[in-house]
Amino acid sequence: MSGYSRDRESIKKLYEFGFWPDDPRTSEGFKRFLESVEKFEKLVEHEWFRGLLKGRGVVRVLELCAGFGIGGLAFAKVLRDRGLSVGLTLTDIRDDALAAGKAWGEREIGVDVEVASIDAREVHKLEGSFDFGLMYGFSSPHFSPWDMVKILASVSEVLGDNGILVMEEGDRVYGILYLA
Repeated sequence: MSGYSRDRESIKKLYEFGFWPDDPRTSEGFKRFLESVEKFEKLVEHEWFRGLLKGRGVVRVLELCAGFGIGGLAFAKVLRDRGLSVGLTLTDIRDDALAAGKAWGEREIGVDVEVASIDAREVHKLEGSFDFGLMYGFSSPHFSPWDMVKILASVSEVLGDNGILVMEEGDRVYGILYLA
């Protein structure tokens, strides 16, 4: 449909080109992970985050289109380093990336990681609620504008009453197609 790749095989082949370092087990991916930790350390200082985190012991994070989970794992590390217990759920349609991200995160970051092989437009089907939704990295170009509306509606169903969705570079398609 309209040139947006969403099926499992197309996405897997796209990421095999290696243009986007999403595996934290590689030197490029680990460097991106460390850069992500720095970004999240700044982000949690925002008043909305401070307010939501105040008095909490446990925080649940849902990463959409996670791949290996660099964003979710970096965010979980920052929250854990602030004394919080973090429940992290990584979602993607690439099962191999999810499995590797789960293993790496549990071993290297020390957080429990759940994975769900699910399309981002269907995360409303997940059980429970989350304090934070996260769409981090090179995810938005995979979806049409209408699909992004579906994703926002879907994630809103699983965020708690004061939940926050963090989206990196939601305007990437505009930047690529219109500004380049």
